[in-house]
Amino acid sequence: DPKKALDDTGIFSTVDTELHLYGRDESIANLRNVIDRVHMHASNGQGNQGVRCEAVFLCGHSGSGKSSLIRHVLSSCNVSNNWFLVSCKFDRQISPLMTMASSFDAFFGRLVPDRLQADSRLQQSLQRISQAIITSIDNEGFDQLCELIPNLSNMIPSFALKAKKSYSERQGMLLTKLSNTEKVGSAINRLLFLFQILVKSLCGHQPLLIVLDDLQWADAQVVQIIGGILETMSETQSISSVSSQGGLLVMGSYRDNEVEKDGLLLKQLQDLEQIQGNIVATWLSVDELSEHDINSLLSFKLCLPMRLTIQLAEIVHKKTRGNPYYVKEFFRTIVSNKMLEFSVKERRWIWDNDVIDLQMISEGVAELLVRNLHQLSQTVLLTLKILSCFGFQVSASMIALLSTNGFSFNLVEALELAVKEGLVEHAGGMFSFTHDALQEACYALIPESGRKRLHKKIGTTLIKYADNDQALTLVAVDQVNMCKDDGLLCPEERYLFARHNLEAGKQSIVASNFAQARGYFEAGISMLNEEHWTTQYKLSLELYQRSVVVSFMDANMENVSARLNEILSHATSFEDTLQARALLSKQLASMGQYTEAISHCRGVLNDLGEKFGEEANVSNALQELDNTRTLLKDMTKEQFTILSSMTDETKLNAMRFLALTCTFAHVSQPTTLPLFSCRMVKLTVEFGFCDDSIIGLAMTGFSMISMFNAIEEGYRVGRIASLLTQDSTNKHALRAKLGTVLESHSRNYVEPMQSVRAEFLHVYNSGMLVGDVESALNAAASFCCAGIHQGAEMSGLGESFSWLLQQMQQKQNTPLFYMSLCSLHSYIALAGRNPLKNAELFDLKSFDELRDIGTKTKNVLLTWLIDIELCCINLYLKKYTIVDEISKNYRSTPSKRALEAMRVFFDGISCLLLARQTNQAKYRIVGEQAIETMTIWVKYSKWNFENKLRLLQAELHYLNEELEQAVTAYTAAINSARQHKFIHEEALAFELYGTFLVETKELDRGYAQLEVSLQKYIEWGAFKKADDLRKFMKVVFPAELREIGAVQ
Repeated sequence: DPKKALDDTGIFSTVDTELHLYGRDESIANLRNVIDRVHMHASNGQGNQGVRCEAVFLCGHSGSGKSSLIRHVLSSCNVSNNWFLVSCKFDRQISPLMTMASSFDAFFGRLVPDRLQADSRLQQSLQRISQAIITSIDNEGFDQLCELIPNLSNMIPSFALKAKKSYSERQGMLLTKLSNTEKVGSAINRLLFLFQILVKSLCGHQPLLIVLDDLQWADAQVVQIIGGILETMSETQSISSVSSQGGLLVMGSYRDNEVEKDGLLLKQLQDLEQIQGNIVATWLSVDELSEHDINSLLSFKLCLPMRLTIQLAEIVHKKTRGNPYYVKEFFRTIVSNKMLEFSVKERRWIWDNDVIDLQMISEGVAELLVRNLHQLSQTVLLTLKILSCFGFQVSASMIALLSTNGFSFNLVEALELAVKEGLVEHAGGMFSFTHDALQEACYALIPESGRKRLHKKIGTTLIKYADNDQALTLVAVDQVNMCKDDGLLCPEERYLFARHNLEAGKQSIVASNFAQARGYFEAGISMLNEEHWTTQYKLSLELYQRSVVVSFMDANMENVSARLNEILSHATSFEDTLQARALLSKQLASMGQYTEAISHCRGVLNDLGEKFGEEANVSNALQELDNTRTLLKDMTKEQFTILSSMTDETKLNAMRFLALTCTFAHVSQPTTLPLFSCRMVKLTVEFGFCDDSIIGLAMTGFSMISMFNAIEEGYRVGRIASLLTQDSTNKHALRAKLGTVLESHSRNYVEPMQSVRAEFLHVYNSGMLVGDVESALNAAASFCCAGIHQGAEMSGLGESFSWLLQQMQQKQNTPLFYMSLCSLHSYIALAGRNPLKNAELFDLKSFDELRDIGTKTKNVLLTWLIDIELCCINLYLKKYTIVDEISKNYRSTPSKRALEAMRVFFDGISCLLLARQTNQAKYRIVGEQAIETMTIWVKYSKWNFENKLRLLQAELHYLNEELEQAVTAYTAAINSARQHKFIHEEALAFELYGTFLVETKELDRGYAQLEVSLQKYIEWGAFKKADDLRKFMKVVFPAELREIGAVQ
């Protein structure tokens, strides 16, 4: 059979990895090199070398062979070769997030059944993956991932059983939490973090290949997820890094003529070049085949010398412009038209070049598929048109429903005929086109007006059978939404599908597809009638409320403003506006307008019966604190847990807005904070407990310490809040929101500072788990800042700063970026180097510039951090008058912030040294006051404050000329700093002790102490400070003395 002989040559094969791809040798070599590099790194067994991350992006026109090129090199990337493979093909008409999730689901679906028959190596890998996921995620996060990737639950069945909730429970919890969120864009941030955990777990100890085909159809959400995964995996070290050695290879393809040059996709890919870390990005252009490539193919396939096929190759190249897919279709056409035939007589393939050249029109590339499709039977062609309405593929079960209920002929039988023609594939319960160009050609054959009617017919047919089938509901709604603006729906149908869009949006929220959810809610709104706020009020209110919430979560602030105005203008009751009013206050805060946000909340609270009056002064705040101290005096965590739940709706709403007000006041008006937090405590005791009660307790504990200096009471109340947070079902959101309040202030006066600093990592992870990136980065910034003031090893701290500033710049979090710069300046001043790679890419503002920004924006926290870091730097630089000038602004401030203990220490040491240098009593008074304060604090934490107190006392003894007592105190300060692991303050104590000995004429002992101080500064990593001390020693001591072990 000559036809079979031609088929057997493989010219028309759609997938055959053994075939040679003509004209692609260089690209194949490049791809194999990338695969080999990632595989070698993941398999070399050299210990913890991290994850090697590479990305390859293939660009070219439709049909240029990008997908074939990827498939060709994938044969070596399978489980038997120690690879995990996730393959994803995006579609114009299907949600990109669901497409990506389905690809991971298919991966786990293949992987889990193999587990029972897997060898020990694979079983160990799967065990490591399971453990990595379990330790990185909570029940809620795992449940959310399983909603997107159902087969993941089969991977860890015990954890899935613990996390599993009913669909209605999950939907109710998510909708409630969405309504209570305070952070713009937290939905996409949470989803990104969950995917990062999943990918990190998969590639932590072996190579993972993620194929992303047709990226031009990926939306902003998926592009952001892909970019976020690559950015995260590229980090050389972050504050949450774990031991790993694996590899990640992302291989993507896109049509370069169908993406905007300044669009999100190309911008995200180009940004990879700016990522600091170990990512390697490669771009390959998949060009059209040359005449020589086509001639080589023809010569091989037809078993003829190239001199006999060259003219045919020239014709083919001219007709197809070298597009591989059209080359194949061209040959299919000339064979079916008997222009290329096998001659038994001549025992070779024969053709007439002139006939082929004349018979095919010059626009053959554009019209080739259409001509071939028109040769099909009308039934098969119509069925292909129907299939094209679904996109690249659709489940066979949906086609069966349409076949028996929507159309007069059997669609399944017609599609099976298309399978025999090589136009459609039927596998895994899905019908799919063999190439997306075929789908596009079939869809283009449907007249514009006919498309809308066909979409409506498909959607209205499927919705009849979608009562308990969520997937079928989404497909039906998607089909009808394509014709919603064309007047094809009657009023009853518009109302029906407005309700279905509402339900589809809720389903998308449960699946974490917030961009899709917003699309459904907006589509539902567009289907409401003109008088909908009167005739369809309940449906209208819920659609608008859901739309504004997911828009806020997805950072679509333009839609937030528009929908908020609609709700506030048309709601018929005050209660119906509360959700919108809460979101409005959050929107104001997200723009840095904290004063306006507080004012708005107080207006709502006034209408809820919580009146605070115009005078919210310090005196009133202190009185409220005193009253609340009495109320909380004997209360324990257990007493709060046995309180009945708060059920009064008015009080619950009041607690909600009081919690918002506390959050805003903590940033901008800390002296008024007790007015609101104490009221929350009283409402809790009187009306019952709710999650917002924890916020009230935490903020009250904070205020007790910062405004009353009631450390023991404030710590106890803060501890109650921490324990209640752990028991809450909303613990991660609460921990993210309250973490820096509880960790940096309440606990820092009682528990070892190093352990408190470590807790910031848990706060960071909680923030990322709930998508609260701002709170997560705030915790990371606190981790870095605390490292400076606790003597953390400088090289590791430099890596953390580098990661932190990069993250903040990428997330465009300017306020936190500026605050982190303050600590970075201290690092640079002490270490003598900038830890940032590509520092020129960062806008590293000076302290003066930062102060101007803080003044203009009324950011008192930024100003405070500037002054703290300047005090730190100038103490070590021995510029004590500057420390005094800065500190005098804070000595009588009613509200103290985090790091107040460090300010008191810097201030006290500087003023005692100034008192000795100037003999001015005012400096002695400040130093003595610092000792009094530190003496009180030592009662609560010997670990944190003993060495500081002893050093202050040593300087006071020296000032009083009590030399023996001074020696004892210096020695005690050194020993305490060493014992409690404050190497920086041990170095400072050695330096001041050495200076004391030099000034009291004990030069040899003094030199020895200074030399130890020098070594301690070097051990810490403060090389610039060490260099300054070395210069001081060379000036003070004669040359002959320097020979006694002097450090060069």
